[in-house]
Amino acid sequence: MSQPALRTAAVDAPARDGIGAPWLKDRPWIDDESQDIEPYIAHLPADRRNTMRTRLETWRSEGVLVFENVVPRDLLDAFLHDLEELKAEPRRYHVEINHTGRKFFADDESQDLSRADFNDTFFRICQIHWLSKAASRLALVPEVAEFISIIFQQPAVVMQTLTFLKSSQQPPHIDYPYVRAQRRLAFMLASWIPLEDVHPDAGPLAYYPGGHKPEASGFFEWNPGEILQNSGSTKHPNDFAAYLRGRMTARGIAAKTFLPRKGDVLLWHGNLPHEGTRIRNTALTRRSLVTHYTSLDGVPVWWQSFMGDAARVAVENAYGRSVEPASAPKVKLPSWHT
Repeated sequence: MSQPALRTAAVDAPARDGIGAPWLKDRPWIDDESQDIEPYIAHLPADRRNTMRTRLETWRSEGVLVFENVVPRDLLDAFLHDLEELKAEPRRYHVEINHTGRKFFADDESQDLSRADFNDTFFRICQIHWLSKAASRLALVPEVAEFISIIFQQPAVVMQTLTFLKSSQQPPHIDYPYVRAQRRLAFMLASWIPLEDVHPDAGPLAYYPGGHKPEASGFFEWNPGEILQNSGSTKHPNDFAAYLRGRMTARGIAAKTFLPRKGDVLLWHGNLPHEGTRIRNTALTRRSLVTHYTSLDGVPVWWQSFMGDAARVAVENAYGRSVEPASAPKVKLPSWHT
């Protein structure tokens, strides 16, 4: 980033003192609608400012942005090749699997893991970017990473990746109650990259444009006064889903189904309600890579032990970086070596 960081979003005192304080106390500048967009794009060449201005206005209004055909096909195919390798030889790779509520590593021979499991609705691969350089590069596609860096006013850092082969069919939810390791809670957003054209019957992603604004979403209490989910929470994710449906209905915000083509990217605000819709044809896949980002100064405290080690930066460009911890798996997927 060549321009100096500008101020983050201001919050009035009553909001600061409410249950939403952990979210509201320090937000990206774009969330303060009184802030003019122009200073944040002044560093761009004149011929690019109009496009960026429109994107930022859309983001401020809807909390979501679609980048069409910005991902190189050869990069997508390299990641798909990595997935096929993992499916063929799962015991070679130390990567976390979340399947029907169980968490284990693919190389754990005590776990029953078959090739068919990869296509199960409740199957996801966690942190594959620590083994797949193609995944890290997908997470930092320059056109998308540049936009994130403008939102954060500093480089974006890949904090988490989740890989799905089918729709999660997860009911309406917001990410930050679950993804909250970042030191600046509101400095988190996510991208969703389809690895294939998405069919309407495959359980497409849906989102609620404009639902990211606190006055629309409100702040769900998992326990009295607590807006973050944890092991002691008395409320269930289904309670959260019912709450969000009620909030969106009351404000006349309808879900919008996302039917992308391979090469597109969807970027959404950390407070945007979204869901995985029902699969109508179980033979169809909906392969995708989800990435959660935070700002360079928002990385979790425990990351400091490896953030400064340049040898552990897997992928880096002018707008962001993907790093791996010292404990990252040593056996990598094919794209790491090409």
